[in-house]
Amino acid sequence: MAWKIQIDPDSGIIQTVYNGTITVQDVRDQTVEALRLAAGEGSHLFLTDVHNADSGLSTLDIHEVPDQWDELQADQRNKLALVVPEVGKTWRDAQLYETLCVSRGWKVRVFVQRNSAIDWLLGVE
Repeated sequence: MAWKIQIDPDSGIIQTVYNGTITVQDVRDQTVEALRLAAGEGSHLFLTDVHNADSGLSTLDIHEVPDQWDELQADQRNKLALVVPEVGKTWRDAQLYETLCVSRGWKVRVFVQRNSAIDWLLGVE
C-alpha cells in the first residue's frame, strides 16, 4: 500500500498521503476507504497529498476515477484538494484530473502548497 489515510480531528478533513508510485489499484482502494470514512449525510472534505509520490496512472485510469465516485454514490457537494509537485507527470496528471472532475460537477482543485489546499477546503481563501 502506497498510501495512508486518516481524519484530522480538528478540521474533520479526510487526509490521504501517497508515497512511491501511485497505481490505479491504490486509487481505487483509497477512494473506497475515504468514502467509507465519510459515511453519513452531507458533504465532506478530502485532502490528497501526492507531493512525494509519482503518478503511475494512464490517461484512461485518470478518466475512470470520477466514474468510481458515481458508482459509489459519492455526494457531489464533497470537496477534494490535491497537493502535488509543481512540475512533471504527476502535476500534468493532476491538472487533467481536476479538469475532468470539474467538468462533471465535482469540486476538485489542485495545489502545490498544503496550507493553500486546506484554506480552500475550509473556505478561508
